[in-house]
Amino acid sequence: MSNWRNWLSGGTEGREREDTLVLYRELQLLRERAFLADDEARWTFLVDLIIEICRKLDMSPSDRLGSALYDALLQLLYDDGFLINLPDEAALANCTLEEGVSLREMFRRSIRVHKDGERLLAEWRTKLSYLFPGILRSFPTSAFIDPDDDGEDEDKIEYVVFPDAAAYDLCDDLGDIIERTLVTLSDQYAFEFGLFTKVRTRLEDNLLRASGIPLSKRHEEQLKLRFPSEQSKMRPEELVEVYLQGTAFQDFFRAPLPFAIPFPARFEHTHIVGGTGHGKTQLLQFLIHHDLVRAKEDGRAVVVIDSQGDLIRTISHLTHFDPEAHDSLADRLVLVDPTDIEHPVSLNMFDFDRGRLWKLSPMDREMTLNAAVETFEYFFGALLGAELTARQGVIFRYIARLMLEIPDATIHTLRELMENGEKFRPYMERLSGSPRHFFETQFFERQFGETKKQILARLWGVLSNATIEHMFSHTENKVDLFSLLNEGKIVLISTAKDFLGHEGASILGRFFVSLIAQAALQRATLVPHERNPAFVYIDESQDYFDTSIDRLCNQARKYRIALNLAHQNLDQLDPSLRATVMASTSIKFAGGVSSKDANTLDSEFRVDASFLLAQKKRSEHTEFVCFVRNFTNQALSVRIPLGYVEALPTMSDESYEKLLWRSRAEYSAPPIEPTFDRPQAVQKSKVQRPVSPLAMELQDGGIEASPGPVPSPVQAPPANAAPSETERPAPVVERVLKLAPRPKVPLEQGGGGRQHKYLQHFIKQLADERGFRTSIEEVILDGAGRVDVSLVRGEHRIACEISVTTGRDHELGNIEKCLAAGYSEIVLVGSNERHIKSLTKFIDANLEENERRKVRYAVPESLIEYLDSLGEPPLPTEQMVRGYKVRTVQQATDLDDAKARRQAIAEVLARSIRKT
Repeated sequence: MSNWRNWLSGGTEGREREDTLVLYRELQLLRERAFLADDEARWTFLVDLIIEICRKLDMSPSDRLGSALYDALLQLLYDDGFLINLPDEAALANCTLEEGVSLREMFRRSIRVHKDGERLLAEWRTKLSYLFPGILRSFPTSAFIDPDDDGEDEDKIEYVVFPDAAAYDLCDDLGDIIERTLVTLSDQYAFEFGLFTKVRTRLEDNLLRASGIPLSKRHEEQLKLRFPSEQSKMRPEELVEVYLQGTAFQDFFRAPLPFAIPFPARFEHTHIVGGTGHGKTQLLQFLIHHDLVRAKEDGRAVVVIDSQGDLIRTISHLTHFDPEAHDSLADRLVLVDPTDIEHPVSLNMFDFDRGRLWKLSPMDREMTLNAAVETFEYFFGALLGAELTARQGVIFRYIARLMLEIPDATIHTLRELMENGEKFRPYMERLSGSPRHFFETQFFERQFGETKKQILARLWGVLSNATIEHMFSHTENKVDLFSLLNEGKIVLISTAKDFLGHEGASILGRFFVSLIAQAALQRATLVPHERNPAFVYIDESQDYFDTSIDRLCNQARKYRIALNLAHQNLDQLDPSLRATVMASTSIKFAGGVSSKDANTLDSEFRVDASFLLAQKKRSEHTEFVCFVRNFTNQALSVRIPLGYVEALPTMSDESYEKLLWRSRAEYSAPPIEPTFDRPQAVQKSKVQRPVSPLAMELQDGGIEASPGPVPSPVQAPPANAAPSETERPAPVVERVLKLAPRPKVPLEQGGGGRQHKYLQHFIKQLADERGFRTSIEEVILDGAGRVDVSLVRGEHRIACEISVTTGRDHELGNIEKCLAAGYSEIVLVGSNERHIKSLTKFIDANLEENERRKVRYAVPESLIEYLDSLGEPPLPTEQMVRGYKVRTVQQATDLDDAKARRQAIAEVLARSIRKT
């Protein structure tokens, strides 16, 4: 029986091989005579079809789109049998039964198509020439534009084009497009002509699987199908993978296509968050290069602020700036480099074009002046290293008005104004209204004395940086951004953080940001068509901005200045600044972010955090998520080629040196050494040695200290005499204290009176017992002020200010002085509850919320409780004092002991103060 079965099986296999061979040879002959037999005919047919498809949209395809269409149409030709790859005839003998069945089916389908090839191919072409235009209408215009290389196509002026984004991310209503594709390939004509059978079957299978229906039930009625348009929670890539799997349309929608951001959206500003090493600089370089290419065509201005210097070095060496090259941008380059110390750029915040100002209408003139004052206040915040306090803000607003009146004013003029304002009274009299009245009635008053000292101390700190001083000591500001932006200049600014330090780089960066803000507001005086577009790039932008950035963004948007703000992570922005940046920018990029940042940005980008975290840096490109408000429904992933700008041609060293000299000649000036007024001789007053608490108690008890020996006058040595190494100061011999009746001494009022000194030493004694390092009359702010008692222990740095009878304005100035010096806590000690209550109400009303949290108010007897609340004192210590070993022990007390001691101290203080 088995031999019989083998004979029948062998006969069947032989007949099947013979049938396969016959079909193979017939198809081979038909293929040789087919219309698409050779490569050239096939290429011509497909290119003509692509042109026909795009012509229906009045568009020409980009290279990427044309390639994606070509590959998809070619695959569909193979699916329908118009094209077929025939194996070698000898290989047919080795086919299995299953392979033979599949080959014969494919041969028969292809033979049928080839026998009626001309008619079927025409129908096939007609069907796809209607299907693909419907698909392409859902793509943005950018899909038809290539990333710019030479900038010759004028259509590109309205876009900045990125080279790579998946087609499915660019397609609007992808679910509907997939459904329409399935319907089109399943209509009556497709069935009648036997076209698209293979791809239609696969699409139906995918639909059943997506609906959870076994393929065996495909012919049952009333199937509950889940169509792509109903899958609202599926991301575009998931829709493609689920519904188009195994078809030419899957590869088409996965193809990388150009993605462009429309020109108007850029003036709504761009925010870039790029983690360390992910390629943030590569993204910035790509965007900047796009604008450099466009700058040759439309005259746009470009400003780049870079704290590291690498970005500017790469950009400035490109042949775009080669002085010897045709259509070079060399004459439009402005290079600001603090490391070029022999040729400092000429900068001056107070150089205001008065000629331009008086040409304006009264309204525009006042608006421009107000804008200048506002930007001065922003820049002065950088000089002080923090946002201005209420009192500093007041004085700076009026100083800004005055500085505009002083000819050739520089940063040294501001210093002189803080040192001795009397010499500037003639300019104060030129002012009118409130500014003049302020200088007449307020500026020289004591309440602003401490504020001026704080400003002066800070100015001296800034001027200690020689590079900053050389740049800002010029009377002329040669980098006038209002003019430069209108002229279409390319301004490259290095803030050189490694050279100037963080503080110096922040000051220089904020100076230029304030000039940009001022230029934006001055553009209000221009008619719209005269506002030349300007694109500003600020890397490490967190170093230069505060919450006032929303005003800059609004002003820049209205007057055609596009800001591009980049930094590494969200923690670099405080919560209020972060909210402002997110609300004020419409274009957003993120890549290489942390999980924490991804969970914060997901709502901004309208995607899951996992999509943000999925962006990777590859060997040839890096990926960023991009979202454009009112343009993309949700974020998409774009690819930025690595080394794109580095691979561009660069100029020779000789050409770059010529470029530097050209920029130096126009925008730099030799350093100017400032002149200083010779100080007048001041008679030294006799300094009284502070009295110790013990001595004060002895005096209160009727014990008088006899005066020490009066030293005889010492003759000054000759000018050329060298000091002797053996010279030593004579020892001080203390006289024996003797009892004497305590004289009646009138009460000294505040400002260093006896009550004030007594409280100073009382606070010092309490703090010493608790392990604090204490200092009376501690010098702060580089000599601009003093603190009554300074306490330092571990992380605690406390300033104690004492108020006996001094007024509230004076004490407010003391508090502001301590805040400027960076104390973590400030304690204002008042002589009694009523006095301290009055001070509390006034001072709190004049401080910001974050400043109020640092200030405490106390009466002397409550100090022990406050100091004990700061934690355990250090362990007992031993130290050598004048040859003696001293052991210091701090005893712990419970609440009852502390309360009792507080009451005892209050009684002692009351008695002591009454005696004084």
